Amino acid sequence: AVLRRIDPAVFIFSRSGALERQIGRLGSAAGAFMAPDGLVRWAGDSLYVLDEANGRANWLTADGGIVRTAALSPDRGALRMLEA
Repeated sequence: AVLRRIDPAVFIFSRSGALERQIGRLGSAAGAFMAPDGLVRWAGDSLYVLDEANGRANWLTADGGIVRTAALSPDRGALRMLEA
């Protein structure tokens, strides 16, 4: 998976390098990103996408489904989310 800040989205590639799908778009709605700051592979095939511009963390499935979102703590941002 590759995170792109310009035209915010997560891109999923096959092992051979072919683009399989794009997850997300510019915006503030669920499944959208304003300025994603980080991407981490989470348990199973889930992806953790930090979007401080939207003030939230997003957990997504590799096919683009939303597992959950959570508001970031204004005082500690992403560090607070990762401790939970």
